[in-house]
Amino acid sequence: MRMNEDISYSHPLDVLKRFMPAPISMEFFQQGKVFRVETNDLKLVEPFVVMEAVESTHETATWRWKLLRDVDVDDALGELTFFLSERLVVVSLGPACLIGADHERKELLGFIGSAVGKEAYESEVVPILMQLPQLTRAFGIEEGSGELRQVISESVPCGG
Repeated sequence: MRMNEDISYSHPLDVLKRFMPAPISMEFFQQGKVFRVETNDLKLVEPFVVMEAVESTHETATWRWKLLRDVDVDDALGELTFFLSERLVVVSLGPACLIGADHERKELLGFIGSAVGKEAYESEVVPILMQLPQLTRAFGIEEGSGELRQVISESVPCGG
């Protein structure tokens, strides 16, 4: 099942592409959490298939992810940058990868450019996705601080 041949999306009232369709979904269990992933490109969920699948619908997703292939962005991955606050973590690898995670709602929205291939995605993006649930604690953001900081890549291991 290949879904990435016709995933172009354009809507005049959704310039940020927040409502881009994501017809593929799966759930997996990792690090004591259940992740529900929705996407418009099967290649973005393939790395998670090897993780323990959630077979029971009785499990409630701990985190909801929406990973979208953005065919309008054809840049390669760039410098890793984090923006952190009490509630949000935004990760940028240049225009080719932008990920936002809301820790209170346990939701993640990621845009991956069309030029990001399988090797770069699995070696650089997937490890970041798996670390996001712990990032605010790792960088010492305290509850209630409302603090916003920019953190450059030396703190997180990343190939590239």
